[in-house]
Amino acid sequence: MDKVAFNKLSVELQVKEVNAGIKEMGSLRGFCMAIGVSKSTILSRFKKDGVVKEGDNYLIGKKVAPARNDVGEQSPKGHEVSSSIQADFGSEISLLNESELSIRNAIKDIAVSFVKVGYELKQIKDKKLYLYSDKIYSSVFEYALSVLHIRQSTVYNLIGVYNNFGSDGDKLTLKKEYSDFSYSQLSEMLSLPSEVLEDIKSTDSVRDIKDKKKKSKKEKSEQSTSLEDDYEQIAVDVSVEKKDDDKINLVLSRLQVIEIVHNLRDSMRLTNDEKAIKALNDAMDILKCSLL
Repeated sequence: MDKVAFNKLSVELQVKEVNAGIKEMGSLRGFCMAIGVSKSTILSRFKKDGVVKEGDNYLIGKKVAPARNDVGEQSPKGHEVSSSIQADFGSEISLLNESELSIRNAIKDIAVSFVKVGYELKQIKDKKLYLYSDKIYSSVFEYALSVLHIRQSTVYNLIGVYNNFGSDGDKLTLKKEYSDFSYSQLSEMLSLPSEVLEDIKSTDSVRDIKDKKKKSKKEKSEQSTSLEDDYEQIAVDVSVEKKDDDKINLVLSRLQVIEIVHNLRDSMRLTNDEKAIKALNDAMDILKCSLL
């Protein structure tokens, strides 16, 4: 959580974040320093919105609304779930709380627990457990950002690492061939084709993996360009052949005209019309020149 993200939250969510921050950091001042917001700004904002302090926590008047109305419609996003709904979905809420606690604990040791985080996030996503939080969220991404402060891209990567590199026998550990890889390396490897993935080693840096990814994309691009060139050459060849055919047809047509003029000249000789015969001879000479 940073200053920008905190300021975008509703007052209710800001109060929730402050209380969680005080519990984690030990004081409001520590929380404020962590996110880059001054203590006076938060207290002034809370005073304006009627937020009061009770013990170590800050409280605001609850805006309780049922999660679903009488016709089964969902409550607007962000409204608190009524106690009756909580009772109806106690097992789901309990499972959500367990997943949330596991994620919080795993994040503290993300270097070795990212597979478990991916597993828990996938559970929340697949079973839509985010619908049973104390606030209703539209997706696991919205829930993760608001409650766990995990960005959408990171949620994608964590679930992807779990799905692609988790052990088949025990999905909470990495496959043997990837056991020496870090989370950063595996995240970068998610979009690699299988033939490139086989060449990646645990000793490769993230930069090395990115370079191999770029090389793979470049080779694919070159292959695509080569195919396009082949298609263009075929088109040129066809065009040349067509032009050759057109030239041949033109020659044949002119030969036919010459033959006609030749026959006409012979016929005119019977009439002794010297002017007509001369004109026909000139026409034949022109036609013959056009064939050269």
